[in-house]
Amino acid sequence: WMDRNTKQISTIADKLTNLQVARLSPQGDRIAMQIDTGANDIWVLDLARGVRTRLTFGPVSNMSPVWSPDGKWIAYTADRNGRANLCRKPADGSGAEETLLTDDQITMPTDWSRDGKYLIYQRGPVGNTELLALPLEGERKPFVVVPRSENTFAGTAHLSPDGRWLAYMSNESGAQQAYVVAFRGGQGKWQVSAN
Repeated sequence: WMDRNTKQISTIADKLTNLQVARLSPQGDRIAMQIDTGANDIWVLDLARGVRTRLTFGPVSNMSPVWSPDGKWIAYTADRNGRANLCRKPADGSGAEETLLTDDQITMPTDWSRDGKYLIYQRGPVGNTELLALPLEGERKPFVVVPRSENTFAGTAHLSPDGRWLAYMSNESGAQQAYVVAFRGGQGKWQVSAN
């Protein structure tokens, strides 16, 4: 744990060989981790008990875990038969994997709206991606939030707590900068970083 002044307070876990991604649950009681054990898989670390549970089991690659706002689900990208699948699975490992979307291009979830209604994901290779939202109710037809032409960076798009704004990284100005755009029913885009 780190405090707001970047002072290290304590170690949550150590000796996590080949840890690639770690994301804290909204409740702060668990961490979803992407670990490379020959193939990438998702694990969940229970902070109170110090127990690590494997959530996915290959066969190729499961990456980029994202928590649902209630902490009951984890969404991730699963490589199946040469195609990218956005999937979700109960965070306690009790249920089957559910495929939300299949695509021929690289896809990775980056955030889940606080109301649980949208999964934000990037589509395309790093440095040439577009950002989309997948509705998790009704028809589940994805829509573009940030077009591909803006050179967004992988895994860096996050919704504001009220769901009105999406922050992301782009090099459209020639340097990597942070931008904010309106999400679902608003206009405007702002560069919010100076350098």
